[in-house]
Amino acid sequence: MTLAVRGLRVARGGREVLHDVSLDVPAGQVTALLGANGAGKSTLVLAVAGLLRCTAGSVMAGDDDLTGLRPERVRASGVAAVLEGHRVLASLTVADNLRVAAGRDSQAAYAAFPELRELAGRPAGTLSGGQQQMLALAQALLARPRYLLVDELSFGLAPGVVARLVPVLAGLARDGVGVLLIEQFTSLALDLAEHVHVLDRGRVALRGTPDEVRDRLHTAYLGDVHGEL
Repeated sequence: MTLAVRGLRVARGGREVLHDVSLDVPAGQVTALLGANGAGKSTLVLAVAGLLRCTAGSVMAGDDDLTGLRPERVRASGVAAVLEGHRVLASLTVADNLRVAAGRDSQAAYAAFPELRELAGRPAGTLSGGQQQMLALAQALLARPRYLLVDELSFGLAPGVVARLVPVLAGLARDGVGVLLIEQFTSLALDLAEHVHVLDRGRVALRGTPDEVRDRLHTAYLGDVHGEL
C-alpha cells in the first residue's frame, strides 16, 4: 500500500507553487521531504490533506482516490496531518482536544505520550511548544491513520523534546503506518527515513535513499546537511 501523489499542481495567491510533483509514501516506512523555505513542502502537505485545492494531478491512498476531497473525508480515508506550528485548540483542555480529535476513548494517546495524562485538565494554549507538538501528534494518532503527514516536527523545540518525538514516528512506521516527514534538520530526517525527496522551487529536484541524497545535496539550496535547511 502506498500514498501516491502524481503530477500535483497547486496555486496559492494566483501563483503556481507546486509544478507536476510526484512522490510515494510507502506504508510502514518514513519518507522525508526536504527543501529550502518556500520550496513548497507545506503546500504539498496542505494539498494532500485536502486543505488546498490542486489544479492538476491526483492523490491516491492505495485504491482510494483522495483528489479534491474535503479534509474530513481525507482524514476518514486514513490520512492524518500534523501541520506546522503545533496547531491545537488553545481554549480547550488537553483532554477535550483529544476527545474532539477522536470522538472515542483517548487511552491510545496517553499510552504514546504519558506526559499528556498529567496535563489533561490544562488549557492547550498554556502548554509549552513541545507539549503542544505532543498533543498535535496524539490527536493525529487517535485517527488511526494509514498515513501520517508531519510538517516540521522539530520547529521551535528543544533537542530533548525532539528526541522524545522521533521514536514515536519510528514506532508508527514499524506498525505499518506510512509517514511523510518534513524536517528542518536534514541530519535528523536522513537518519530516520528510508526514502527522501527534495523540493526546489516547487519541483522534485532530487530523490533517492538517504545515503544517495546525502552525497548529492547541493548547498546552494539546502545548506549544510548536518544543520538546518
